Amino acid sequence: MTPPRSRLFAALVALALAPLALVACGSGSASPTASATGTLQVVDVRIDRPALPSQAAVRLVVRNGTSRTDTLTGVSGSVASGVSVHRSTLDSLGRSTMVPVSRLPIPARSDVTFEPGGLHVMLEGLKHDLAVGDRVRLTFTFAHAGARTVTATVVLPGANDQEHDHG
Repeated sequence: MTPPRSRLFAALVALALAPLALVACGSGSASPTASATGTLQVVDVRIDRPALPSQAAVRLVVRNGTSRTDTLTGVSGSVASGVSVHRSTLDSLGRSTMVPVSRLPIPARSDVTFEPGGLHVMLEGLKHDLAVGDRVRLTFTFAHAGARTVTATVVLPGANDQEHDHG
């Protein structure tokens, strides 16, 4: 028979290790931020249905779950003759303008959101009309993480996050 002190010690060790066992047996359904820990991801990628047949804007989130800042150095896709990152700003007269961004720092452990009125990817010289529901492959290139190819879905302008596929 085990002496009482040894049983007490064994019970304390078992209690201390129990939370670790529960974490290891989890269902795997972590929150989007938690699942990005240690990786760089391009998620929530969607293209607003173009108002003009020749160009479209892409909205997305770059989620950097790593411990180091990375840099977005380019975006490419075969759907358009030109693909580039822009930032919308207001000029001195209050007019909206787009300024090209050739290199965009993505801080460690942060999300960078591309949305109307701010950062966005421009698809210029579209090779064919885009309709709601169309899917387009785009490749984002980062200085450290390398290439991330994702599929963007064409949505109605202003569609919220629940109306499209994630990532």
